[in-house]
Amino acid sequence: MKKLCIYIWLFFPLWVFGNTFTQIEINSHKVEYINYSTNSEIHDIQIGLSEEGSSLRKIIKDYQWVSGINGVFFCPDDYSRCNGNSTINERFIQGKEITTYKSTGERVVFWWDSEQNPFLHQTDKINPGKRSEIYEWFANFPLLLQSGKNTLEHYYDVGLIGNKMRRKLTRHFVCSTKEWKNILFGTISEANMDDMVPVLLKIGCHNALNLDAGWSSAFIYNGRNRRWPGREVLDGIVISRKDIDTKTIDTTVEKVFEKITKNYLKKSNTEESISLLQSYRDAINTTQKKIYSTHQTQIYDQYWDTIGYTLPSLPKNTFKKIYILNTIDAELRALIKKL
Repeated sequence: MKKLCIYIWLFFPLWVFGNTFTQIEINSHKVEYINYSTNSEIHDIQIGLSEEGSSLRKIIKDYQWVSGINGVFFCPDDYSRCNGNSTINERFIQGKEITTYKSTGERVVFWWDSEQNPFLHQTDKINPGKRSEIYEWFANFPLLLQSGKNTLEHYYDVGLIGNKMRRKLTRHFVCSTKEWKNILFGTISEANMDDMVPVLLKIGCHNALNLDAGWSSAFIYNGRNRRWPGREVLDGIVISRKDIDTKTIDTTVEKVFEKITKNYLKKSNTEESISLLQSYRDAINTTQKKIYSTHQTQIYDQYWDTIGYTLPSLPKNTFKKIYILNTIDAELRALIKKL
């Protein structure tokens, strides 16, 4: 297993290859994020969309992607200001604008153009003349960082940092680096809006936007659920591997899961069924750990205490194996939960 000092990691935040996962503790917060390189030759990034609401896993499967996180603010039925809409936030899918209002208001669009150059946009305020260049992304608030500077004071001044945003919850974010070559997205545990800013600066964020969290929280890496949502989501940031046909992998998963289902149905009671399914999960988890321990790099602080790890994009055949294991494990977990 490789070793990496945290100071080296933070000084060179661009050692990434398109779909690199990092888990690290910063300021007592557990931070998990995916680092996407816009120069990646084997990965692509896109907005996955569901008009009526769906699980992030289904969105990823429908788009044949492998990793992702939920996106914009979701309007519950009792939110009158949404006027019956699923969301009031702007979304752009391959150059097509899906929006309720002409102006972004206090929301900010985190976007990229057709060449995957990331930018910010806000009506009449941030890159106002570039709205026509937006290829994909969506809007949310608050904007956390702009050009490396904390932007929360404005949202406090206009009264948009409410009690929910002041609470310590698991928060979601998306950001770009100073060189505009990397897009990071992930979660920060037990944090309010103010807690997020110093953490994001430490992992190399230069422009950063808060994403929807709470019941909408969903985060998947290589088919593995890092966060499970309590409700359906409208969209998400999703990453693919161009060298892999996930449809073929999903077919393999379905066949394996069908065999597992037949075995558990033979059990006479729920307790025996759960025990059998959990034994499958235990076997999968053991194999997962072996694969991860071989490829992950540990991150240390200045005292050489372990504070996290990073997992780079895996070789093609190894990725296929871990994706199958992760997907089957997610299906097993969901099935056990139903019993």
